[in-house]
Amino acid sequence: PFVVVLELQELLIATTMDPSAERMVGMGARKITTRFSTYFVLPRPGLDLFFKELVSCNCSVYLYTHCEDTEFVKAVLQIIDPYDKVFRHRVKVVADVRAAKTLGHLVPPNADVVCVDTTTEGWGDPGESG
Repeated sequence: PFVVVLELQELLIATTMDPSAERMVGMGARKITTRFSTYFVLPRPGLDLFFKELVSCNCSVYLYTHCEDTEFVKAVLQIIDPYDKVFRHRVKVVADVRAAKTLGHLVPPNADVVCVDTTTEGWGDPGESG
């Protein structure tokens, strides 16, 4: 199986907690309020087309992100994948931002995997399978 693993923040969306971003809400940004904070989220240009292409290639798409506010991630998924056609419940949120992301427990064994992230920080040892 072919697997694509995507990071959420700064790759699929731009996010800020700056209150001045409220003015962007009418221009494509969305306001998300959780019990922890208020965020302003802007999906990246072309995200819908990118998702359509991923779905059409019949690969398994996973979301794997570090985020202490899991309510935020759920709210963003309602914006970028409201019918769960892209991720199909294949979402892993690492709430402990100090914990390393690893693929061994996430993707099927022997899968061909492409990881797309904005940074290598947060990932475990590439040779680590767990």
